[in-house]
Amino acid sequence: MTLITFFGCAFTAYGPSLAIFFGSIAPNAQLVILMVSSAFFWLISVLLASAIWFMASNSRETFPVTIIYTVLLQELFRYFLFLLINRAEGGLNLVAKHPKSRFNRSGYAFAAGLGFGLMFGIISYITPLVDSMGPGVLIDNNKHIDFAPLCLDDDLIHRIHQSVMAQDHMRHLHQKLS
Repeated sequence: MTLITFFGCAFTAYGPSLAIFFGSIAPNAQLVILMVSSAFFWLISVLLASAIWFMASNSRETFPVTIIYTVLLQELFRYFLFLLINRAEGGLNLVAKHPKSRFNRSGYAFAAGLGFGLMFGIISYITPLVDSMGPGVLIDNNKHIDFAPLCLDDDLIHRIHQSVMAQDHMRHLHQKLS
């Protein structure tokens, strides 16, 4: 029964993300590469944030400071990803199905947002998901599972929207400065 619960929770939490991936990202190889690279950039930002948290013993007690530098690092790496996409856009358009389409940039931003959101969802919800398999999996004194898969869907949609909007604003700012 616990295995059924695990797969039910997993497909409920990650089903919409997988549907978006297989429906719009997977048919296009360069979008898959962008999604994986954006997930990697998000992981690097969280790794640096956790290293700072580990080294700075003063910030372990103050959560607002931790949240501020974690968010700043994530946005900094989102900007680094934007610069990478900007630099690689010519090559990506060469192998695109429609090289002159004005929707290529939106597709790139969409794939980057899905990578950020999917990696966040995997990292955030893996513990409750494993906890849904039943006793003996994790050593924890909690007797109930706070598993809210709808929060993952809302957060994923928010991260995709945030990525599309941020890359659009960064592109306009970059054009004005050039």
